[in-house]
Amino acid sequence: MPVQLEIITAERVVLSDQVDQINAPTRAGRVGILPRHAPLLTILEAGELDIIKNGERTAFAVSGGFME
Repeated sequence: MPVQLEIITAERVVLSDQVDQINAPTRAGRVGILPRHAPLLTILEAGELDIIKNGERTAFAVSGGFME
């Protein structure tokens, strides 16, 4: 069961996909999200948002925002 990920900016939806893992820079440090994770609402810090899908890593630069 993958994780549904949507990366949205003020202008558009950048990505809408199901992924295996998300690693995000938050105020509390880097947070890893796996399938069936506990509910989470956190503030994103500037850094790399890493996405793992089918064993391949893709990185997106983020300058802030939130993740739920």
